[in-house]
Amino acid sequence: MAVSTVLAYGIAYFFCSSTMLLANKLAIHSIPAPALICTLQYAFSAFIVLIVSNLGLVEADKFSIELIKKYWKVPALFSAAIFANNKILEYSNIETFLVVRFTTPLLVSVVDFLLMGKSLPSTRNVGAFILIIFGASVYVWTDSEEGFQIKSYSWAAFYLFVICVEMIYVKHIFNSVDMTVWGRVLYTNTLSLPFQPFFIVTTMEYAKYSDMTWTVEGIGFILLSCVGGFGISFAGTGFRACVSATTFTLVGVTNKIISVTVNYLMWDQHATNLGLAALALCLLGSTLYRPAGKREIGSTSDNVWNTINNVLGGALQQHKLEGTDQTATEKVKYTELSTKETTEDNTTTLEKEDNDTDKSGVQNV
Repeated sequence: MAVSTVLAYGIAYFFCSSTMLLANKLAIHSIPAPALICTLQYAFSAFIVLIVSNLGLVEADKFSIELIKKYWKVPALFSAAIFANNKILEYSNIETFLVVRFTTPLLVSVVDFLLMGKSLPSTRNVGAFILIIFGASVYVWTDSEEGFQIKSYSWAAFYLFVICVEMIYVKHIFNSVDMTVWGRVLYTNTLSLPFQPFFIVTTMEYAKYSDMTWTVEGIGFILLSCVGGFGISFAGTGFRACVSATTFTLVGVTNKIISVTVNYLMWDQHATNLGLAALALCLLGSTLYRPAGKREIGSTSDNVWNTINNVLGGALQQHKLEGTDQTATEKVKYTELSTKETTEDNTTTLEKEDNDTDKSGVQNV
């Protein structure tokens, strides 16, 4: 691939990814209606994909009842994760959201070991987990000193729960439903729309609408988040395809550092200096994490798994999904490119924090 093309993808991804999280925070800060903002973002992304597919620029699967029946669980989980992301941003700062995201490797490793046929964490991963746990603990402590909102951490717990469920089921759906990359983008965003009224009603977000003030600034932030979310989907897919996993991860880490730096400089809604140091530890641990290898028969990991399975009466074997040759992490990555790295995350299908590439070609929680 031409160097100019790689640079174009890289610059576009770098710009969209580094501004996406901040754009979502600004949008929600200006117009505190997460579900409504999600609705606009999904509609924008789906509309753009429909246009470019009808122009023949990309290939996207046509809508069919059969595909919808097979695929609807993906946007259900996706929209729940993205909504939780936005609620975290509504009640807390960007750093809190990032700390929550960086703890996902811990859950990934548990799911990988119990249900995905993977081995116990390596020494490197244990070290990464220690950094993440220590960093997250220090961050929560500093946040409590500042008077954190319990609502923020309640939504964080819900987000982590949804991510765990997504890890278990989405890969199975990906393996069993054959679709193009842009088909997944189109279906995920379009089928996420029907779930938004549920979030609006259950969280009573509709009660805010009559008192909300739609400013030009707020609308601009929402539009920026819509464009950025779609940009992550497009540029991220192209950039990931033409560079190594290490390069892609390095750019992703740099994006997050820039997001935090800009957030720190532009206003006072950010963590303390100690909180930022704790966030850096979580970031380092998440970067060091690597997906576990396959669990070999007769190994220590296999013996431990068999012991747990026997204690649980064979429940693990019963719930083990087909096609577990990939880690839950590899599958989860579909959680971010999607639409907004949320939130960096929210436009297509969901990105992940690890280095590998999944079959969907798209990059969460």
